[in-house]
Order: sequence, then C-alpha cells, then structure tokens
Amino acid sequence: MVAAHHMGHRRQRIILVQTGVGGGNGEVANGSGVQRVAKIKDAADCLICYQFDLIRVLLADKERLLHDSIRLAIEDDERLLLVGQLTNESDLQTICSKLKPDILLLDTNLSNNLLHYLNLIKSHCPKLKILLLCSNPDDMEAKLLNHEDVDGGLLKSESPETLLNALHTIVQGNPWFSSSLLKIMRQNNQQESNALLTNREIELLRLIVAEKKDKEIAQVLNVSTRTIRYYLQNIYNKLGINTRAAAIYQATKRNLI
Repeated sequence: MVAAHHMGHRRQRIILVQTGVGGGNGEVANGSGVQRVAKIKDAADCLICYQFDLIRVLLADKERLLHDSIRLAIEDDERLLLVGQLTNESDLQTICSKLKPDILLLDTNLSNNLLHYLNLIKSHCPKLKILLLCSNPDDMEAKLLNHEDVDGGLLKSESPETLLNALHTIVQGNPWFSSSLLKIMRQNNQQESNALLTNREIELLRLIVAEKKDKEIAQVLNVSTRTIRYYLQNIYNKLGINTRAAAIYQATKRNLI
C-alpha cells in the first residue's frame, strides 16, 4: 500500500510493506489519479516503512509534442513528480513561486529574452535548479548554458534514461551537461576569454597554471616582477577574481591551458 501526503508545498511518498505475504506492486495518489510504482520485493517478517521526499519538476517547453514523452519518463521514476507543464513564458515566474518545484526543465526557445527570465526566476526561487533543454545549440545557447544560474543542459534528442540521470544529478547539487553541449560551452568560453584577455595576459595565466612564481614568470616574459603583478591584477579584474587559485580555476574552465 502506498500513500502520498502533503507537507506544506512538499509531498512525500510512503511505502508500507506488510510482511509474510511476498512482494507486490505499490500505488501513489497524485494530481492525475493513482499511479503505479515499482514492484516491492523481499518482504520480511515485520512491517517496514520507506519514506522520502519527491523531487518536484516543472516543465516549460514550447513544443507540446515533447510534453508527453517527458511526462511519461518522469512518471516512470517513483522519486520524481511532474507538478506542471507550460508552453509560454508569461506566467513562468508566478508558477515557479506558486508550485515551488525543485527543478525547472526549461526550453531555450521558450523566450527571446530567456536571460531576463533566468535572473527573475532565481531572484524569487533561489534554491531552484534549472536544466535547459536544447535543440540546435548555437552561440546564444552557449551563453545561456554558461550562465551562473544554470545547473545543467540536455539535448532534446537524448534518451529518457539520460533525462532522469540529469535530473537526479543536478538535484544533488552537481552540474550535468550533454557531452556535445560541453564542447560548445568550452569553445564559447575560450572565444570570450581570448577576446577579453590580451595575448600576454593569457601567456601569464598559463605560467600561473604551471605553478611558476612571479620571479620565474618575469624571467620568461622578460619583464619586471612589478609588471607581472600589474598584469596579474588586470587578469583578476577582468575575470572577477582575486586569488591565484581562482585564476587557475578560470583558466581551466575557459580552456586556456
């Protein structure tokens, strides 16, 4: 027997297994009726209770044809709950605040001004995880994928199993991106970095990554240590950082090494 209980805006799934009668199927009541869940196995000689929070997912995608396949994939996972489906951006912020999803599955083609909505949504729902759905990634989508409020990116051509893996990964606080999207993101980062930094600053960054000291870097670049510190401060200002460790991290992230 399975029941779903409201806890404020949260919903928990509780599975009760009566022992001594073998395995059985469970059911859960949700907004669309009763949903069958995974088969319960290996009942022991006692009453066992499994309880866990459902991961609430909100889908915002213009392409209605994809809604059913995404819904079926989510319903097939007993740890997930699809709380809503949108096809336009007009009520996105309001719906997110009302339904309080853990993850927003967001189509990159939902709006021509998606960066605005990303900032708006995160200001009202700071704990929300955002997984972008991409069709034909371009430079604009690369900028969206690299946005600080985005937790992951998924090609719409990926399998349902890959979608579920991405959802569970980002809800745990880890990023998840399709491999082909990662390549586009790295290329975009490198192009932006090369445009942002001078050749001398990029060369200095590579020497920092190689763990060279200021004096060693000055010898390689044939300048004074004072000039090295000046270059380094310029790099810090341009990348919005203030330590060598952060410089190494940014050099790696932006594919400068």
